[in-house]
Amino acid sequence: RDTAKSTVIESDCRYFSPDWSSDEWPLTWIEGDLLNQATKLSLISGGIVKLSSGPSFSKLKVALLCDNKKMRCISANIISSMEQLRVLDLNKCISLTGIPDTIGNLGSLELLDLSRCINLIPVPWSIGRLKNLKCLPMSGCSTLIHLPESLGKVSQLETLDLSMCARLRALPQSIGFLSSLQHLNLFSCCSLHHLPTSIALLKELTFLVLSGCINLSCPLPWIDQIKIVTGWQEARTMAIPIDCWKLGQLEFLHLCSLKKITYLPQLVGKLQHLRHLNLSNCRSLEFLPNDIGSLFLLEKVDLSHTAIRKLHNTLGHLTSLITLCLRGCSRLLCIPPPVCTLQSLQLLDMAECWDVVILPDELGKEGALPELLELDLSGCSIKLLPCFLLGSLGKLQKLNLADRQHLLSLPETLGNLTSLERFDVEDCKSLVSL
Repeated sequence: RDTAKSTVIESDCRYFSPDWSSDEWPLTWIEGDLLNQATKLSLISGGIVKLSSGPSFSKLKVALLCDNKKMRCISANIISSMEQLRVLDLNKCISLTGIPDTIGNLGSLELLDLSRCINLIPVPWSIGRLKNLKCLPMSGCSTLIHLPESLGKVSQLETLDLSMCARLRALPQSIGFLSSLQHLNLFSCCSLHHLPTSIALLKELTFLVLSGCINLSCPLPWIDQIKIVTGWQEARTMAIPIDCWKLGQLEFLHLCSLKKITYLPQLVGKLQHLRHLNLSNCRSLEFLPNDIGSLFLLEKVDLSHTAIRKLHNTLGHLTSLITLCLRGCSRLLCIPPPVCTLQSLQLLDMAECWDVVILPDELGKEGALPELLELDLSGCSIKLLPCFLLGSLGKLQKLNLADRQHLLSLPETLGNLTSLERFDVEDCKSLVSL
């Protein structure tokens, strides 16, 4: 079908959306200046193999070329003609092997979406000329090995998503010059071994995801190396540069599944804006520093499946904490009594904490955890529960005691949990009666 399917006027925009089965641009059906006047172009899920040449797109602001699975390349001239372009969407162009150097001529470009371009290898040096680029999603570019140093010149960049770039070996040192960067996602960049020290210069960074970077490591500060050699300190390993803990604007820090992180430094207390801290599956992580108690805005802490043995009393200072996940912390012995005073906590997950044999008596006192909605103690080794005074756990709705082989009895004061809606004691084989 060699005719345009629709030309729709949206306010002052001309929107062009053809329907075709042609393999290559240009199309012989173009008449007049239809495309020359278009400001939005949609070629989503087309059959294009090569976008080679065609009309001028001098007024085009939005180009949606996503999901063209056969498209291998785009003409440099086509890109050059889009001088007013603000959005270029190439998401899921899985055969695309590169983008032309003329991309650097698009001075108005704000969004360049290269997500899931699984055969994209080079990113042109000219990308450093995109002074207005704000968002660069490159998630799932699985053959991407490196990024050009010129990336540091994209001064307006706010979001850089490199998640699941499995072959990415390094970030450019120039990344520290991205003074506007707020979101950096490196999820599952499993070939990434080090972060550049310049990352500590990203003073506007609020969202940092390093989860799944299983080979990430970092040399210890020289003073710690001396302490280890002289026997003053046990051997420890870090995963990220020490100065990263000084990124005071961070709100979300996800460090899941980092194999080489055994501890957090005291500098964690510098993250005064932190709201979410995810350390799940850091299976070598054994302890947290006291200074974690100074993170007064912290809302969620996930320590599930870590080697944590002890929690500090300073956790009781986290007045904004809503979720505390300790699931699968098989070496944890107990929770500190001050945790029972947390005024905002709604979820306490201690499932599969096999070595926990006792709960603090403070859990049953009047006013304990007044906002708690769910308490999961399944799989723990606790034999007895504390006596619940009237007014303790006043909003508790779900109590999970399933699979507790050592639970002998339930307190008669269980009825004081007046908001309880769900109570699970499945497979508590030592429990004689209710």
